[in-house]
Amino acid sequence: MDPYVSVIIPCYNNEEYLRECVESALSQTLKNIEIICIDDESTDSSSAIMDEYANQTQNARVIKKPNAGFGQTINTGIDAAKGKYLAILESDDYVEPLMYETLFQKARDLGFPDMIRCDFRRFYGEGANRTFDEAPLSTNPDLSNTLINPQKDLRFFELYNLMQPGIYSLDMIRKFNIRLNESPGASYQDNGFWFQTHTNATSAYYLPESFYNLRRDNPNSSIKSTGKVYAMCGEYDFIREKLIEGKERFHPDILKLCARKRFDNYEGTCNRIDPSFRREFIYRWKSDYEKLLAAGEVEERFFEPWQWVWLNTILNDPDRYYYEHEYWQPESERLWSRIHELEAENASLREELNGAYNSTSLKVGLAVTAPLRAVKRKLGK
Repeated sequence: MDPYVSVIIPCYNNEEYLRECVESALSQTLKNIEIICIDDESTDSSSAIMDEYANQTQNARVIKKPNAGFGQTINTGIDAAKGKYLAILESDDYVEPLMYETLFQKARDLGFPDMIRCDFRRFYGEGANRTFDEAPLSTNPDLSNTLINPQKDLRFFELYNLMQPGIYSLDMIRKFNIRLNESPGASYQDNGFWFQTHTNATSAYYLPESFYNLRRDNPNSSIKSTGKVYAMCGEYDFIREKLIEGKERFHPDILKLCARKRFDNYEGTCNRIDPSFRREFIYRWKSDYEKLLAAGEVEERFFEPWQWVWLNTILNDPDRYYYEHEYWQPESERLWSRIHELEAENASLREELNGAYNSTSLKVGLAVTAPLRAVKRKLGK
């Protein structure tokens, strides 16, 4: 009998958090599941930990592969999965025991829609010091507990664009060849999966209950990386290509919605990256939206009023946007620091000069040369 849910756990060097993650999958009340741990050539003890769990249970297995990044790792899991639904559980997160039973039972009750989404919690810390923030996918009550066709109703795209809280029909994924962008490392490839599943689905359901726990204090998380300056730009170029390929099936405004979502993510990127790259990134932001405008994919009604003002500022005067949003603040602080250094150097030189004026040697020299200077002044007259 094929499993009801295939749970993919991609892992690269997460030995500190991996046990909690795998044990949460093994503790699911839904027993007819398979757990596929995919080792992206970890260099710590993660591979051994995965082997340990796979040897203890029949419904867990490990796939080991050369390091190729998060996108390719998930795609490997998609190829290996045998379940009716696919779930993705990142190796530094964990899920509540009832998650997959609740979601699968809801799917069965509804006649097996293309996806079931649920809420999640962000968490920080460990043990008694662990804290949680509830994170609903949407605060719009009209979107919850009702079947929606995202190809006809764009409201479903209001849901937070995180792929992990939910299950997705493996038939849909394979029918439309839904794949993650195989860009290097962990570079926001979940955005592409989110867009492809939501645009290809014809039946989707949002259950407003929190089952997925998302870690937000892993120092190695991609969201904390300041070096991947243009990774989000590449991801949205990938998404746009996928939407153009399938636009005959999708809502006619899907590319305009994508341009709006791109804006949201560019704004987040600009706030996150190292300050030295921000002005350069804003000029890339301007260039990308000039191309989208030329293609007719940018329309005011998809933006909040303040976003539309900001976008036009970026297009017409990117330096103004840079300064108005205080992205220049660290640069300003460096300049003031250099000014203070120069002021200190100047004060030191003045002190040396004053010391020279008051020195005995200068006074003797001035006394010795005084007659010569007096003669010179007279001759000058």
